[in-house]
Amino acid sequence: ELIEETGFYRKYFKNLEVYPNPANDYLTIAYEKLNSASLEVRLIDLTGQIVQTHKIQDGEFRELSIDVSKVERGVYLLNVIDINEANLPVATYRVILD
Repeated sequence: ELIEETGFYRKYFKNLEVYPNPANDYLTIAYEKLNSASLEVRLIDLTGQIVQTHKIQDGEFRELSIDVSKVERGVYLLNVIDINEANLPVATYRVILD
């Protein structure tokens, strides 16, 4: 579930999707187009600890599968961050690991 989208969102993505939610073993991030090579996703627990970090590849019609099978079950935030712009937040999703 997308819970926050900054005004910079459309500068980076076209049709970003995060699924399945809730997720069991893998969480998929899919997009039609990414215009930047400086984005990463961070899976963050509700205490603010970064659990996982993954780089997103630029290009068209891409998917990134994140292995969450060893992550403790619960509610997390998935932040999309521009690492070249002082960790500028682009979008935040609430994900449930079940």
